[in-house]
Amino acid sequence: TRRSSDLTKGDVVYIGTQEGLLVWNQGLLSRLRWPLDSINPASLTLCHGKITAGDQNGSIYELEGALFKQIALSTFLDAGPVRAIIDCPLHDGLIVRRSGIFQKTGSTLVPWNSEINSLLSHFEIFSAKWILGKYLAVLLQNSGVYLMDREGHLVESFTPDSGLRDARFRAVEVGSDGGLWICSDTVITRVQCETAYTLFD
Repeated sequence: TRRSSDLTKGDVVYIGTQEGLLVWNQGLLSRLRWPLDSINPASLTLCHGKITAGDQNGSIYELEGALFKQIALSTFLDAGPVRAIIDCPLHDGLIVRRSGIFQKTGSTLVPWNSEINSLLSHFEIFSAKWILGKYLAVLLQNSGVYLMDREGHLVESFTPDSGLRDARFRAVEVGSDGGLWICSDTVITRVQCETAYTLFD
């Protein structure tokens, strides 16, 4: 089952569901259909000021008026669905898929080289977040949390071997201080990047 997601742009609330995009504007609720049934609602995000989503094959779409327009066509069909679209200073953003990370330049998507590439053949990407204005935090299911800088160098990792209690991830959000709140099967973990992490039973 694909997860839903939500975001706000000004006073308008957008909720991505499997059936389409729900829009709450000034007390009125409307629904926009996805351009394809393969859109992953969990990838819904605000990227460079525009409502953006990705599909199961890695292509990217932007909302223009009441319609979604394809802005990047993926030719890498075996990397799984789009898990996150990262609005960051790297090119035109990063596209995070189940088994790969891609950089977007215009309408072109190419693999982004990083020091965790070797892990991606063994562990699925659950999600990723851009934090503290300089790090990409990638959550690998059943493996851990990996922080990388703009060049893809591994800066820090949080894994069961280093004390992370549960790497079976269910949800992740960025706190107001730039840290990560991570919900796993058995515990909620707060990762204060560049320092340490705290467990909440």
